[in-house]
Amino acid sequence: MASAFFAPLLTSVPPWAVGPSLVLVGAMMMKVAREIEWGETKAAVPAFVTMILMPLTYSIANGIIAGVALHWALHLYDYVAAAWRWVEKVRKVMGEAQNQVSAAAAADIIPGTPPV
Repeated sequence: MASAFFAPLLTSVPPWAVGPSLVLVGAMMMKVAREIEWGETKAAVPAFVTMILMPLTYSIANGIIAGVALHWALHLYDYVAAAWRWVEKVRKVMGEAQNQVSAAAAADIIPGTPPV
C-alpha cells in the first residue's frame, strides 16, 4: 500500500541523480574488502570473482552465484575427503562389530574354541 503512495515520487527522480548515492553505497561495501583474508586462496578467489563479476555483468545476482559456485568448487575436495574418512571410520567400526559377532557365533558352534 505504501508503494502505491511513493511510486510517483520515486519515478520523478532522474537517473543521473541516483549515481552519487550508488557510488557511496559501493564505497561502503568496499570497507568489507579489508576483512577478507587475501593470503588464503580458498577465501580470496571467490571474493575477488564476486567483486569483479558484479560490475562486469551488471548483475549482483550473477556475481554472488559465481562466488558461491567457486567457493563450493574449491572446497569440494575437502568435503569429499571428509566424507571418505567418515565412511572408512564407519566401515572399520562395523567390521570390528561383525568380527565380534562372528567370533561369538563360532565359539557357540565349535566346542573348545575360546571366547573372544
